[in-house]
Amino acid sequence: MISGDGSSRTGAKITQSANFFPKKSLHAMVNDRLYFFGDEVDRRIIGVLNGCNTDTVNVMLNFDVYFYSTALSVENGTKSRILSFYVNVNVEL
Repeated sequence: MISGDGSSRTGAKITQSANFFPKKSLHAMVNDRLYFFGDEVDRRIIGVLNGCNTDTVNVMLNFDVYFYSTALSVENGTKSRILSFYVNVNVEL
């Protein structure tokens, strides 16, 4: 990890929950937290980075997310917008 001004670096170990694999996930910062949308196993799952752990959120998307889509932080970081060929939706967390 690199400090905000880039002056120092620190190593970090990120652990993931057994049922969440954020590889190929979309991600966006919402309310100062990093969220993941979809993964290789479940394309509707939502995860969040809590400290150095990834956890799932107990709500699901109602559409599949694919790696060729993108997630953007919108409305001053309070919402995420998922854009793809198939969907264009706001996600409130």
